[in-house]
Amino acid sequence: MRTWQRLEPQTTDQTLESGIRASVYDPLWMVCRQWQWGEFSGEDTGSPVSTQLKIESNRLTRFSSHAVPATSTQQYDPRHSPLEAVAERELTNDDMLRTTPAGIRASMAFEGATRQSIDAGLGLFRLLRRYRLPQTVFNTLLTRYPVSLSSDASVADARASRYLNVMAGRAPNGYKIWLALRQAAANNSTAALLSELGIVNPQTALLESLQTWQAEYGALPLDPGMRFTSRATAWVPDRMEYAFSVAAPNGSVSTENADETALLASSYRGGTLDWYTFERSPETALPLGSAIDNRQPLFIKASIPSPVNFPGMPLDRWWTFENANFDVSLLDTAPEDLVRLVFAEFSIGFSNNWFVLPVDLEVGTLTRLHSVKVMTTFGEELPLSRHMQPGFSSHGEAQKGASWRMYELSGEPENNPPFFLCPALPPSLQSPPIEEVRFIRDEIANLIWGIERIAPSPITGNTVDRYEQYQEQRRLSEQINQNSHPAQAPIAYRLGTAIPDYWIPLVPRQHSNNLSSIDFERGSLLNTENGHNGRAFGALLEEISTLYGEEISYTGFIVTRSHQLASWSDGSTYHWLGRQKVTGRGEGSSGLAFDTIEHTEFEEEKSLNKTDTEGTLSIRDISNYVDNVTTTPQLSIRDLISKAAHEESQDNLITSEGSIWRALYTLLTTK
Repeated sequence: MRTWQRLEPQTTDQTLESGIRASVYDPLWMVCRQWQWGEFSGEDTGSPVSTQLKIESNRLTRFSSHAVPATSTQQYDPRHSPLEAVAERELTNDDMLRTTPAGIRASMAFEGATRQSIDAGLGLFRLLRRYRLPQTVFNTLLTRYPVSLSSDASVADARASRYLNVMAGRAPNGYKIWLALRQAAANNSTAALLSELGIVNPQTALLESLQTWQAEYGALPLDPGMRFTSRATAWVPDRMEYAFSVAAPNGSVSTENADETALLASSYRGGTLDWYTFERSPETALPLGSAIDNRQPLFIKASIPSPVNFPGMPLDRWWTFENANFDVSLLDTAPEDLVRLVFAEFSIGFSNNWFVLPVDLEVGTLTRLHSVKVMTTFGEELPLSRHMQPGFSSHGEAQKGASWRMYELSGEPENNPPFFLCPALPPSLQSPPIEEVRFIRDEIANLIWGIERIAPSPITGNTVDRYEQYQEQRRLSEQINQNSHPAQAPIAYRLGTAIPDYWIPLVPRQHSNNLSSIDFERGSLLNTENGHNGRAFGALLEEISTLYGEEISYTGFIVTRSHQLASWSDGSTYHWLGRQKVTGRGEGSSGLAFDTIEHTEFEEEKSLNKTDTEGTLSIRDISNYVDNVTTTPQLSIRDLISKAAHEESQDNLITSEGSIWRALYTLLTTK
């Protein structure tokens, strides 16, 4: 038997004053310990009660794409358009006519026999019918700007070809009409062109409607059937990434000989654009011209500092209960986990020493803090400086990277680096990919393959699954070959194995000036099945001529192209085609081989129908019989063979038991 006594504390004072007081019976000892630990050597300081900040903030004014010459910059106002829409957007029909001679030639040569141009032509017909024009006008448009079967129809799906055949003679080519109106407007001959079409003395409302129709069609992205070297001005096909620059003027209105600050986004993969995408452009870069743009005056911001506060923060009051939902002491950290250790030390020991100064800034600005003055509870006015000057330690010694660099852009150190509030988008809508290309390494073939899994049809613009299309074409081709040229030879010689036409090879080559660097240039591979080279429907692979070797690792990468829809702060809505590059799924193999001999289907069929040594029973017959016999449970292979030989010999189907023995043994052991 076990017994015990329980001690329960009971207070003689119902008010609990002595316990709450937390009195120290030897305060002198505590004071001595504070003196020993140096707690009395600190300076007398007061709490901040007000601050005054002198701030220089200038909006971004210039944008430059690195896919075009750096001197061709454009004005940019972050108040009216998000930076992602400007950087990621693809060329429109209007852009093609005012960019480069190559773009103008591509616009002139394009036939426009696609759904986008046909829909535009039908829309023009609906517009003209509002003004009760004679039927001869519509007949003239159909005759002068017909829809013809383009060369792309031969590689498009059968549905696209049927669509063109149906629309031919029923709808005009809207692209050709738009191009003719643009050229007539440039030559001041719009009235003459309308007269040729049968529209004499047009109404003012009709002319305004035609201009609206031209503007709407010109703002559309390039037609999917147009072949051009680069649809997105900021897209770099050699790296499959975006590259662009933005700039803002330095200084204030009163600053003389002000320059600019340029920010460079050299490897933007698409998706989410924020401040960490940029770095300060080197001084050797070409100026973007923002130094002459309007600068904002310096402004003084007075505010009341507030202590830092975050969920789970230890409270500074002695008898204040803390939130039990977060316990800093339960952080699971390892000795090498420095980030968590620093966070734990800050939250436990120094969190109540920091204050926040709220400052309202415009989106898309570069802000520099010139001075900070703090008014303390003692009436002192103290100027604050940066935590550490760039390139110097706290003791004034030269030290690289000793400055406080939270939210600071990468680049050469400067005394007063800017804070960039990027004009980034909130969560936006994104469509399923209209184009997807996977880049994989094939170490056996020593190639890089660009696999176009999804692409827009060059005729209709609808999404086409290239794999399903290839399999359908392959089945039709096999049926035609079997009906017209049945295989009779037991073996066949293959010059090369068949590779799907949506697999585009990239061949390695060495740099002429750097032999240790290897790039990949686009090649072509003759398809031995149909005698045609592989061809890309979409723009991603069509734009590639060379791909830098350092861009593709052993995991590869995937590039998608999809529609984006977003709203901006002024209430406007933006729609554009954007691209995004993500990490791939590893290496792959195409099975590419040359100079091979393969067994044909005729040889396999012949081996199955081969009879036994006596010529009375084929292996196919034996196989069918064994499939029926093996349904009997608990029979060994020897029992099956004996049973088959006995039954077959009784039915006089074979003349030799040894031949069926050998045939069945070979068949069953292989199975």
